[in-house]
Amino acid sequence: TPLYYTASDGTIDQQTQEALGKLQTLVVAGDYSQVDAQVEASLGATVDITRLAGDTRYGESAAITAYALANGLQATGSVVANAPNLTHQLTALALCAKANAPLVLASTQSMEGIEALAQAQLPPYGITLLGGESAFPATLASTVTKSMNW
Repeated sequence: TPLYYTASDGTIDQQTQEALGKLQTLVVAGDYSQVDAQVEASLGATVDITRLAGDTRYGESAAITAYALANGLQATGSVVANAPNLTHQLTALALCAKANAPLVLASTQSMEGIEALAQAQLPPYGITLLGGESAFPATLASTVTKSMNW
């Protein structure tokens, strides 16, 4: 599956637009500030578009996880990363690919991603909390495990 990025202003260049126009379906991750509505409108006539977004990065993570699980992802587990830690999020992607697992963002301020995981009812042995005590303090790890009914 190809992955395309937008410019910082939410637009795409002509070459990317041409490549996207050849697709039959497209999943857009992010709200209209991240992918411009004009971009979507320009592709809408030829491409079936699904937009996944949330009010926060946690909500967006939850929307992506729920979509993937509802559309055939046979997850064998999940990887949970503390959202402010971009290094953990990026390095988690290789683990997610290897484990066939969605990446879910969590923090002490928001449990939206964890709630999506709980609803998916993944087996508890398939949850990996990425990072040590600095990334997942005992209070956050405890909240995650309680939310999962372990």
